[in-house]
Amino acid sequence: FSGGAGVYLAPDNSNNPASSINNRILSNSIYGRGLGIKLGFDGPHQNDNLDADEGLNHLQNFPVITSTTPSSSFFLVEGTLNSTPNTEFTIQLFDDGRDYRNPTRTFLKTITATTDNNGDAHFSTAVPAGGIIDATATDPAGNTSEFFLRPSNCRNLSTRARVEPGDNALIGGVIAYPNTLRQSKIIVRALGPSLAVNGSPIAGRLEDPVLEIYGRNGLIGSNDNWADDPNTAAELQKYGLTPTSNLEAAALIDPGIGGNFTAVVRGKNNSSGIAVVEFYDVIDGATNLVNVSTRGLVQHGDDVMIGGFIAAGGNGPTAFVLRALGPSLSSSGVANPLADPLMELHDPNGNTLLTNDNWQESEGQKADINAAGLAPSDPKESAMLMMLPPGAYTAVVRGNGGGTGIALVEIYQLP
Repeated sequence: FSGGAGVYLAPDNSNNPASSINNRILSNSIYGRGLGIKLGFDGPHQNDNLDADEGLNHLQNFPVITSTTPSSSFFLVEGTLNSTPNTEFTIQLFDDGRDYRNPTRTFLKTITATTDNNGDAHFSTAVPAGGIIDATATDPAGNTSEFFLRPSNCRNLSTRARVEPGDNALIGGVIAYPNTLRQSKIIVRALGPSLAVNGSPIAGRLEDPVLEIYGRNGLIGSNDNWADDPNTAAELQKYGLTPTSNLEAAALIDPGIGGNFTAVVRGKNNSSGIAVVEFYDVIDGATNLVNVSTRGLVQHGDDVMIGGFIAAGGNGPTAFVLRALGPSLSSSGVANPLADPLMELHDPNGNTLLTNDNWQESEGQKADINAAGLAPSDPKESAMLMMLPPGAYTAVVRGNGGGTGIALVEIYQLP
């Protein structure tokens, strides 16, 4: 139940990244939340060929689990390790559990693997059947790696919906906290004129979006045309996010110590049309976008609400809760809430992973969502909890039976 790493290895007072080496970290049970093992301020780290990089515990490469094949009461685990050539390594295997509410790294067994002239080793062993298998590698001098599995962070969030005057604006909210001591930055864009599908312009797109950004103390920025702000224009060009139309809007958010931020997209001169609001974490995961929510008008056909998000920065599954709210919005003063939202989740290839109408219809999902503390207040609202590997995902919100109205789509990354 640590808020950060279970075992954190830090440099000595000289701040020399190679000052702390030969630290064996073996046979522990690390669970509840946070990383298992972190080597230094800038961890977790990716593997590198032949383990050539240097740092705490020599930044020992971790093993990669390539397959787990069930057989009666055990798993046959296959894996690889790339590290120092012609060296025998200690490989420890752990069970990460099968329930996100109590993720564990329970020690299972120790084996050895010897690398060849190219620094490659393969291992195969049987372990008791359980959840997700994780592993560490330790060299003969006692340098233990980080764990193989790491959850992703929520990155590059976007929602498409129809914008109309008044309460029918497109409203995107994000909760953001810095992950590291590095500078963090979020770019927000409001697109309309450039929207297209397969190269063909979307009918009814918003021709001139206007963007407002709100923080904890109210309005912190606004923009009509992105090129009008030289600082924003320079950042957009730097990160390759320049909109293709000069009528589109953009703004910058510095999360600082973190908090809630809201982007409101309207049509200039009270115009209407389909628009997209986007949040980009542009400094390589320096910011953790733990929650995004977008309120907009759901209609028929292309005018449904489409929320997209990218899970990135990890190599293991991450728990997300997605919700589509409608009826409960009336208690917040929304005059035309969507009476019965229906949500579909699609994978990076467009395949449907799960469809949900009423969040209580699956007993398993109901229990998980309740346990996460994210149960919708109305039984007609939609919700799902999914363990998702890294990739780009899309949540589509419609009105069941063709209903229309204002809905709220939410994406929560669970700790």
